[in-house]
Amino acid sequence: MQSSNPAIRALIADDEAFIRQVLEKMLVRLGVDVVASAENGRQAIELYQQHQPDIVILDIAMPEMDGLETLSALLEKDPEARVLMCTSFSSKQYVVEAVKIGAKGYLNKPFDLEKIREKISKITGVGSPS
Repeated sequence: MQSSNPAIRALIADDEAFIRQVLEKMLVRLGVDVVASAENGRQAIELYQQHQPDIVILDIAMPEMDGLETLSALLEKDPEARVLMCTSFSSKQYVVEAVKIGAKGYLNKPFDLEKIREKISKITGVGSPS
């Protein structure tokens, strides 16, 4: 990583392997260290506790535990958790609910590199990653 700042550590949680791979590549381009990747909410909670990432990028629609349930569980364990929701839903109702629960923002699929950079910078307080 070519960043002058210590790398921001991220956990990605999405049930689609392709989405996790695309997002990881984009984060790495921004100098973010992807410390873990989860395919469902339960796994995301376990990995969060193991790795204590700076940010979590969490899909809303997942099996076993959806993103809203996972968000609630993460914030119960760590009220300081910084979570960005990601969604392909056209309905903003889920995003509004996630923000009410405590999400710091959201990303729309398909992802936009500059939007990701902007959101991560905003919630971490670290100047523009890379």
